[in-house]
Amino acid sequence: MSIIPSSFNSPPLVTFLTTANYVAMPQIDKLFLNAPMIAIKSANLLAYAISLYAVSQPGRIDGQAQQQQQQQKTNDGATTKPLLDDDNNDLKKRESIFMPDGYAFSIWAPIFIGELVFVTSSFFMTNPIIQQIAGSFVSAQLFQTLWTMSFRPKYQSTLPNVFVSTFNLAGIAIALSKAHGVYSASTSNELAQYLIMLLPLSLHFGWTTAASLVDLNGAVALKFPRKVSTIVGYASAIGGTLLGLGITVSRQAPVYGGVIAWALGAIASALSKKLANADDDNEDEEPLPGSNVQLRLCQIGTVLNIGASALTALGYTANMWKA
Repeated sequence: MSIIPSSFNSPPLVTFLTTANYVAMPQIDKLFLNAPMIAIKSANLLAYAISLYAVSQPGRIDGQAQQQQQQQKTNDGATTKPLLDDDNNDLKKRESIFMPDGYAFSIWAPIFIGELVFVTSSFFMTNPIIQQIAGSFVSAQLFQTLWTMSFRPKYQSTLPNVFVSTFNLAGIAIALSKAHGVYSASTSNELAQYLIMLLPLSLHFGWTTAASLVDLNGAVALKFPRKVSTIVGYASAIGGTLLGLGITVSRQAPVYGGVIAWALGAIASALSKKLANADDDNEDEEPLPGSNVQLRLCQIGTVLNIGASALTALGYTANMWKA
């Protein structure tokens, strides 16, 4: 049970806090650049703990997916009607051609574990990069807390509110991009530092980049005609591919490219299953318009980002061993 009253989670308040966090990001960065290291490390730990607690609270729309998995089979093993196919279900209403297969969300486990290692081990480290990225890290955790509040059924009824969760996911990615850029511009090639700091940040940055596009597509599918949703889906696949390639190559960031490939591959997997079930005359798995084209776009994006990630990984690893 949440210790925070549900009345606190009002769309106007969360929208205001989301906007305020965007506006405050530069000031938060400056504040941490001049703060004592113990205060910085404590703030990182506190922001992470608040975010982790918020994520653990029930009631989000994605929680319906877990209910679906539990309801897909009865006690005697017979298949039941999936919850996602219920026309009154929020996930069904948000269904788009830019929705990943369920396995993709398992990436949250290494993200949370990796960031836990980062915020706790930083108390035993003196690296100045911790101070340089702290403001962005805290901002990202605040955006994540606000996302858990906004990705709920009460935000789905009106057009402005349905995009609040998208802006929060994008805020996480923007804040982590700043932190990622700081580390990428540094000259450090220490393996331990890479595993503790850059790896979890890269996973989180890459996944929230993709997740913000997924959320955008869900909101558009909910409130706009299917033709608009299809165009946005195509644009997301192409834009996600180009963004993955650009950041992977320019920052020599193989993990980021790998995460984008993971997300695009999961979307392609979901589309493939839909199309295969449609070929089997399964009426419950009717593919959305544009699924065939979207499948090809996501497959191409997956291959390109895997290639870019592999090539940059070779160069990054070579530099690390030279150091």
